[in-house]
Amino acid sequence: MIKKPKLVIMDLDGTLVDSQEFIISATTVAFRDEGLKVPKRENILSIIGLSLTEAFRVLNKDLNEKQIKKLISAFKNCYNTFNQEQLISPLYENAKNFLENLKRNEEIILAIATGKGLKGLLQILKAHNLESFFSKLQTSDFYPSKPDPTMLVSLMKTLKIKTEDAVMVGDTDFDISMAHRAGIKSIGVLWGYHSISRIKLMKPTAIVENFADLEQKINELFRG
Repeated sequence: MIKKPKLVIMDLDGTLVDSQEFIISATTVAFRDEGLKVPKRENILSIIGLSLTEAFRVLNKDLNEKQIKKLISAFKNCYNTFNQEQLISPLYENAKNFLENLKRNEEIILAIATGKGLKGLLQILKAHNLESFFSKLQTSDFYPSKPDPTMLVSLMKTLKIKTEDAVMVGDTDFDISMAHRAGIKSIGVLWGYHSISRIKLMKPTAIVENFADLEQKINELFRG
């Protein structure tokens, strides 16, 4: 039985919601509208989790700051169109049940740490009736991109949680690296966008294949 408050920090894209088609579409439109070569699908998937600024730098190392700003604007405009048409990234199967189970445990605090902006995150949470599930939302608007640990360090300081009482859950090596740098546990999930080899290379505390295993592993890590 969990005896004291524990912090479970969830990534969003590729962990709770399957947003790949929206991200690929918006990225494709943004690059095409700026007259730039459209990145390959696998390359776009590989940068999900980073802030848009960092993601576009990785996708095209020759971009200047003006081009990056234009790409971000085009990307967000495309995403806004999706939202206006009520096209929202779907939750992974069993994600909400998993969150409901953790939420019922009064000794667990839920938070989100994402490369998404706050506006986009809030739209997704509202669409899936998840606004009340999370005590804190850490987004790329206010913190450096993953794998910089600042958003985790700030989160633990705000909530007064010790490093040994926190775990980061995510589908990319950016999530695992960020957790390592913050000095906390990490769980890699295999239903997202990075391969098992990339996740294993980062040596997370644990790796899971479904939400049932994730819930069990969280309880195991914090038991005692």
